[in-house]
This record gives sequence, structure tokens and C-alpha cells, in this order.
Amino acid sequence: MDALFDVDSSRGLNDAEKALVRKRLKNRINKEGFLVVSCQETRSQRKNKERALEMLIDLLRKAARPPKKRKLTKALKADPEKRLARKKLHSRKKALRKRVDLP
Repeated sequence: MDALFDVDSSRGLNDAEKALVRKRLKNRINKEGFLVVSCQETRSQRKNKERALEMLIDLLRKAARPPKKRKLTKALKADPEKRLARKKLHSRKKALRKRVDLP
């Protein structure tokens, strides 16, 4: 069973939420601008309709949620030093594996 939702003429979403929904769910929106959700989990048409509506509401809630702000982190002072120390150890280990030519 299919559940259809007209994103552009919705009064429950503001313009920013509509843009987020259109962007995040563009693969589920058809040429006419309807968001399509289908469900065929059960043999009962009524249960499939109810499940499709639940899925539609869940999709809209998740898609209309604004993205989280990214927290910037500072680079630690010890990180470059540890990385260089590991590289030196690795280099020394590889150098010891070289073939030694005897005179």
C-alpha cells in the first residue's frame, strides 16, 4: 500500500524543513512532487496502510531535523611527535632487515 505526501503544499513544514526533506529524500519523491512510501509487509490492506503512514511520519521527522553543528577539535601537541617516533621505529626495524654484504 502506498502513502503519498505533497511536500511543496504542506502547511506542517516551513520552507527550511521542506528544503531539507526534498534534499534528503529526493530518491523517494516522484516527478509530481509527492513523497511516496509503500508497504507490503502483511496481507491486510489496513495494516499496510497504517504501517506506510507510520513510515512516512518517521521519514519526515528524520529528514526535517536540522543537521547537528560540528564541534571543532584542536590538534594535540603530542600527536605529531608520537607519529614521528613510530615512523623512526618502523624505519629502523626495516633497516635492520637489509641484507649485509661481507667483505
